[in-house]
Amino acid sequence: MWDCLHQSIIWRKMRQMNALPVTDQPLTMNLSKMWRALFIPGMLEFSLAHFFAKMVSYSFLLWLPFYLKNNEIGDHCLTTFQSGAIAAAFDVGGMIGSIGAGLLSDLLNARAVAITVLLYSSIPMIFLLRKFGDVNLPLTIFLVLITGVCVIGPHSVITSAVSADLGTHKSLKGNRKAKSTVTGLINGIGSMGAAFGPLITGALSSHKGWDAVFYLFMALYFAAGLLLTRLVVGEVKRWKICSPSLKRKASGREMLISENGSVHESEFISS
Repeated sequence: MWDCLHQSIIWRKMRQMNALPVTDQPLTMNLSKMWRALFIPGMLEFSLAHFFAKMVSYSFLLWLPFYLKNNEIGDHCLTTFQSGAIAAAFDVGGMIGSIGAGLLSDLLNARAVAITVLLYSSIPMIFLLRKFGDVNLPLTIFLVLITGVCVIGPHSVITSAVSADLGTHKSLKGNRKAKSTVTGLINGIGSMGAAFGPLITGALSSHKGWDAVFYLFMALYFAAGLLLTRLVVGEVKRWKICSPSLKRKASGREMLISENGSVHESEFISS
């Protein structure tokens, strides 16, 4: 009893000395604010695109060695070691694609455009891998590598750069804690795709064959690209508005937008 009283006295003294924050409210998380982050402009589109992208990429990562081992390449069956070694080219391509996608998004200053380019580029590569991936070994390795570049690149950029951008969106009013919430939501939704993808791949390949699996992958990446269409249009419009020496004519005046973003007005005389 005396120990409890002694600790209470110490606690009050520390509060008076401002050693502890003066608050009796528990540090609880506001779930309504967490779900409000889903309505940040672009959040839903990127999250769903990440769901589809991770669904396909993790299906490749987990099922590609099995696929290569059970399909003849150049009239030869691969060993377990060979199929695993060739499948590693997909990861190497993913590393290249992640770096390239990041550089492209920074160069264009447009995340959605860079991601959409890779999403749509993945569709023909997935088709070519299924159609010509069994011709000979060098072609198989090349197709697996390039497919990895296109498939893994998009979800890597969404996980990193896009999460950072959305976490500092002006609608959050400088809330630093929201950055972690946004990153967690995007990764959580993407992880759901990573969980469902390999499961669906196994069931579909058993009942409908591998053609159905590859067509599903192409459809998912096409859907992911469509989800980002509105954001791509917005970024393209921003390019036009921010382009150097852009002239807008309205109400007999000429609006000049310079490279630094400043707007100048001058009288416009029609010829």
